Amino acid sequence: MTQYIHEPNRDLVAKVKEITAGPQEATPREDLANFQHVLSRKMRGVRFSRGVDNHTSCWVYYPHEKYARGIISVQHRDGERTYCVMSRVIKNNRYGPHSREHYMQWSKNLQTAVKKAAAALPEFSVTEIAAMNSSVYCSNRNEQLQKEEGKRREAVDKLGVSNVECPAFRCLAAMVKQITDGETKQLVQDTLLYNQNVGELRGSGESPMFVYVGQDRSERQIVTGLPVESIHEDSKNTPLRLEDDARPVRFTEGSEEYNELVGKLSVLSVAQLGDYVHGVGMRVDEDEFYVS
Repeated sequence: MTQYIHEPNRDLVAKVKEITAGPQEATPREDLANFQHVLSRKMRGVRFSRGVDNHTSCWVYYPHEKYARGIISVQHRDGERTYCVMSRVIKNNRYGPHSREHYMQWSKNLQTAVKKAAAALPEFSVTEIAAMNSSVYCSNRNEQLQKEEGKRREAVDKLGVSNVECPAFRCLAAMVKQITDGETKQLVQDTLLYNQNVGELRGSGESPMFVYVGQDRSERQIVTGLPVESIHEDSKNTPLRLEDDARPVRFTEGSEEYNELVGKLSVLSVAQLGDYVHGVGMRVDEDEFYVS
């Protein structure tokens, strides 16, 4: 069986480094400050962004995490103070998915609101993070695949054979070292390389491993991988598909798998975002990778 992974609502996704950039001196309104204070006793170590929307709402985050967990706010409904939480994991089916209220829970009682907020503001999972940039990987990989197929087609045409599977090309490939004509030999070698690249992009490139390099509360580096069955660019709601038993794997520093993976990440770390590196994979964000 296959797991279909939904991309989180982008309106409720914010990078911690972006919401904490710039001055933080804006003071939240008193009732929001009280909500923050009580919630911080429930979620130890949690922080809050500067007040927004007239200082009545803010992002909730942990400094060591990449993404903020959600939004809390204080609103007035029917003349009464209401404490609200907005999160990607909330599904309030009294409202449609295109409504803000679909992702919102609220309570007039502060203690009840704090309990709801603590339950509805989990850390982003590796699976969720993988889904958010899967379309970038898929579109760039498809673009690279088209380029490699085009170069292979052009080289095949210059050689005067029908395709790489025909007997004529197989014969040329088998005797490439004995070919004396330099131009012909180079064309055969190029065709073999393009064909190898196409095979990789259609094989391991179609089912890569997503790797996220994050931190724990002590700011120690954590490398986590997630094997991907397939990625579909044209499926915006469920772009990522996993095998039914696929689970995130944390790589232990010093292990053979860790050392091999770190070698690939080192190559991708200096590559341009979105560039597919043959035999290695692609970097889709500063700490997010798809490894072939």
